[in-house]
Amino acid sequence: MVLTPKFRVNQDDTAIIIEINVPYIKVSNAEVIVDGQEFSFFCSPYLLKLSLPKEVVDEEGSYQAKYDPNQENGLLSVNIRKKVAGEFFPNLDLLSSLMQSRKIGQLSEKMDS
Repeated sequence: MVLTPKFRVNQDDTAIIIEINVPYIKVSNAEVIVDGQEFSFFCSPYLLKLSLPKEVVDEEGSYQAKYDPNQENGLLSVNIRKKVAGEFFPNLDLLSSLMQSRKIGQLSEKMDS
């Protein structure tokens, strides 16, 4: 069974900060993927996929991840550089909308047309 972990998303002028509560994971098994506006985290049994409102840098080394096992029984903080520094990413507090695939949203817009 796959679980969606608790998470929160914040930002500063240069980065998006995704904090994921994942207690008792084996960090060496964790996988983070950043691709344009898409963010994915997987470490059994957790899976988190987010569609960000704007693009982030998706080159190797464009993000930093840090795991603190003592904070909230295990907190992974991922800092991802924004493609355009200073750009504001709206609605990062609307977590359920971030979890919706952008492809599904585009498909439903085409069907409504």
